[in-house]
Amino acid sequence: MQTIENKKGPLTRKEMMVESFRLGAIVYAAFFIVSVAANPFAWGPFWGPASRTPIMLIMALVFAGIAEIVRRRPDSGKNSERVAVDIWTQLTRRELSMLALAVFLMFATIGPVTLFMNTPFRHISVLRVLVSSFFAGSLSASIILFGRRKVILFICLVITIAGISAQGEITSFLSGAEPEQIVARGVVTLTEAERESLEMQRINLGVFTIMLIAAGYVTFIYVIGRQGHKRVKLQTEIQMAKKIQDTLNLQGKISKDWVAVEAITVTADEVGGDYVDCFELNEHEVVIVVGDASGHGVGAGIHSAMAKSVLKCLLDQKLAVPEVLRQLNRTIFNLLTRDKYLTMALARIDRQANVIEIATAGHHPVFMQHAGVIEEIRTPSLGLGLYQNAAYTTVLKSYLPGDRLFFFTDGIVEAVNEEGSMFGPERVKELFAASAAGAESCCSLIADQLTRFRGKKKLTDDVSLTEVRLKA
Repeated sequence: MQTIENKKGPLTRKEMMVESFRLGAIVYAAFFIVSVAANPFAWGPFWGPASRTPIMLIMALVFAGIAEIVRRRPDSGKNSERVAVDIWTQLTRRELSMLALAVFLMFATIGPVTLFMNTPFRHISVLRVLVSSFFAGSLSASIILFGRRKVILFICLVITIAGISAQGEITSFLSGAEPEQIVARGVVTLTEAERESLEMQRINLGVFTIMLIAAGYVTFIYVIGRQGHKRVKLQTEIQMAKKIQDTLNLQGKISKDWVAVEAITVTADEVGGDYVDCFELNEHEVVIVVGDASGHGVGAGIHSAMAKSVLKCLLDQKLAVPEVLRQLNRTIFNLLTRDKYLTMALARIDRQANVIEIATAGHHPVFMQHAGVIEEIRTPSLGLGLYQNAAYTTVLKSYLPGDRLFFFTDGIVEAVNEEGSMFGPERVKELFAASAAGAESCCSLIADQLTRFRGKKKLTDDVSLTEVRLKA
């Protein structure tokens, strides 16, 4: 079953764009306020020497874009969806600081570049270059460090933009010298020594810019490399967990002279939370179990594996089905947190007595086709782990050769197509009935229909289908 959780995972592309434009708006607002404060009589929404609003708006969007890292889901195949990693929740504080340093170094190059482009023919002090580079880099780094703290981010942006606007005055204050006098534009006569000095200064600015870019690039590669290593390690562990779960779950077919079982499981993530199994108690009795852990993914898979281990021990004690579920419920209640639980459908088939004992613990009903008529069998019991002292009951049904049972989890019921329509339990029941006359197996038929139904829409929960055919 699907639980509602706080979304701290990857952002969708739409959410990424919204977040980027929010950050862009904050950057633009800071530019605008500082520009108006610097010269309140020479500005306009898209013009004016003080505001330079179009350039600021473009820079705002560029700076906002660095706050998101785009990646591709590793398991999405040809219908892959591009998502953005939320760097503020998925990076540690140290990694976030390293990323901010990389961005600081790379965007600090704006300082010497703007001095190179805009400064008239005059010498530029080293202190002026450092001040310009510091505020230009800090402007971008503050977005990385405080992207989710909008008030702090806005204050930092106002300070850094004010520093950029007043870098000449700040340089003069730090050096103790008089503010530099701007040489009037026009024809400027330089001696050979002055020309060579200015050329050397421009070369030094270029070398300094290249060094900043190189340092920022190396730092950025370091951060991304660490993230890649962590993701590879995590992906390896997930694949190992998936292999372990595959060995725990029933996949494919089990056929005996009197009963045949077929199961198909499709997971929404690499590791699923559905649990399907078949226990052979003796040569005359088998137990079919289908469970569904709340949520999906690795956590749900671990809970399902735990339930299998406990259930196997209880069945080995030859306890009655209600007692098995009662003790299983108590164990799960004591081990899991209150927001985690499992639903389960269990059927014990006795060949000698031609009887099926069925119990459902908060699970979808079991479909039974008996003498051509389909019946929904369900017992009024809570899911496992919800209430410590819950009691469980069973329903006894006689069967004939040719009868069938069908179990399913709510992932198929809640599956939606591109129009937003749900697959629904009635469609499952209709397909189960239709599969009786066809050569194709029930599980394969319903799985194919589900694939056609949802099109490119992804599953939001795991899907498990199990059919039991009684031969004698």
